[in-house]
Amino acid sequence: MIGQPSRSYTLRPDAGAPAPAPVVGLSKSHNRPFGTITLYRGASLAKVETRGAFNDRDQNGEQPKRGEITEFSARSRQRLRCKIASVCRNELPYFLTLTYPAEWTWDAELWKRHLKIFSQRFMRRFPTAGFIWKLEFQQRGAPHFHPFVWGIPESEGWRAIVDFISEAWFQVVGSGDQKHFIAGTRVEKLRSATAAIRYVSGYASKTDQTLGGKKVGRYWGVVGSENIPWGPAETIELDERQAKMVMRTCRRFIMAVNREQRVKRVARQTRLRPGDVVSLGWFGYRQVHWGKHLRATGRRMPQRLRLRNLRSINIFLDADFWKGRIERLKSLASSCSQI
Repeated sequence: MIGQPSRSYTLRPDAGAPAPAPVVGLSKSHNRPFGTITLYRGASLAKVETRGAFNDRDQNGEQPKRGEITEFSARSRQRLRCKIASVCRNELPYFLTLTYPAEWTWDAELWKRHLKIFSQRFMRRFPTAGFIWKLEFQQRGAPHFHPFVWGIPESEGWRAIVDFISEAWFQVVGSGDQKHFIAGTRVEKLRSATAAIRYVSGYASKTDQTLGGKKVGRYWGVVGSENIPWGPAETIELDERQAKMVMRTCRRFIMAVNREQRVKRVARQTRLRPGDVVSLGWFGYRQVHWGKHLRATGRRMPQRLRLRNLRSINIFLDADFWKGRIERLKSLASSCSQI
């Protein structure tokens, strides 16, 4: 009919029609920066990504759905560390322990239901609070939860918090065991902002804290996310020279921190001061080979960190302190490019 457009020029495709093939040569990657660094201000996390990470994300499209959870994997542990590190450092969390009595049932759905009911009671009692929880297992195989709690007003008082936690968890589990009521929970205040990160990196990462191959669902989660004091993310764009310099500096920082931790661990095992460990042989000429010395006494040398990902990296640091350092690195890289 005259005056009407043909079906080949309709604006909306027919239902079930195949999608048109992508047009070759219309990439937008040239409009993106070579790299970025995202600082979580007031928190302890920075994320560095280069163009390779962006390209991988574009090729994969949307994030694929994760399969059934059978263990607390290294990637899941890293995501938990990043989640905790993105919380502001000025508010220290409470560290809770929720355990089961001597007689308990192996039912992962029941454990998660107990946690859900406890979370609902907790949010009704403390509407300004939120927490990140972690599931672990004791040597006897019984599960227990560790929530890191932010947002409880100091006016509540320590005794009132402890009494509510013990009574609420006892009622949710419904064991009826008086010993469980007395010793089934624990509440403590963390003394530093990095204590939670160290806990996840150390104690919670032990193999006896997870049950590989057992289908227990998620090993960690967040409740009341809107009440947790997350650090605001600030992204800084970097050109190629700046991105390489920032990435190199961050990698050296991570290796230096790892070396310091290994020296302290060897010092504790040998009952020496860290300075003595270094002077006896850590760099260059070695009077003492610490690996052989520890193996002779039935102990192990702490492993050296190996960084394999050259496209993106997560750094646990004081983001506010590094804000000024990143600007200096950018100006230094720009001045070098002009020489």
